[in-house]
Amino acid sequence: MEAYHLESQKADYPRIVVSQQIRDVIQEIRNTASSLVEIAIHESAIKELNRYLFNDQDGNLCVDYMGKRFFEYMNEATSQSPAIDLHTIVYKAYAHICDEEERFRNEGNNKLFERYARLRSYMDSRLDIWGWGNLTKGHW
Repeated sequence: MEAYHLESQKADYPRIVVSQQIRDVIQEIRNTASSLVEIAIHESAIKELNRYLFNDQDGNLCVDYMGKRFFEYMNEATSQSPAIDLHTIVYKAYAHICDEEERFRNEGNNKLFERYARLRSYMDSRLDIWGWGNLTKGHW
C-alpha cells in the first residue's frame, strides 16, 4: 500500500522514492549496534547504501540510478560485455527524454511536459558522471 502511494503521489516522474519506513529501519540499525565492531560494520553498510541515494529537490530521498555509485557498478558489471555500450545507452535515453519533453510542450500537455522536464533536470545533473558533461538539451 505504501509503495503504491509513493509511486502514485510522491514519485511524480521516473524515480524511486524511499519510504519513511526504510529511513526508520536505517536509523534503527544505526542505533542497535552494541559494540565498536558492530558500530563500524553498521556505519560502513549505511555509508555504502547512502551512495545509492540522494535527496531530490523536493526533499524526498530517492534512488540515484544515474549517480556515481550506479555508474561504477554498471561499468564493472558490463566490462566483460563489449556488446553493452553504457555511453551510447545514456546518450539515447537523454535524447529520448529531450524529444518527449519537447513533444509534450508542443502538444500543450503540461503534466507530462513537467515530468519530462524534471527527469531531464535530474539527468543534466548526472551527465558528467556518465561522460556526457558537454551534452545539453538540443545538442545531441
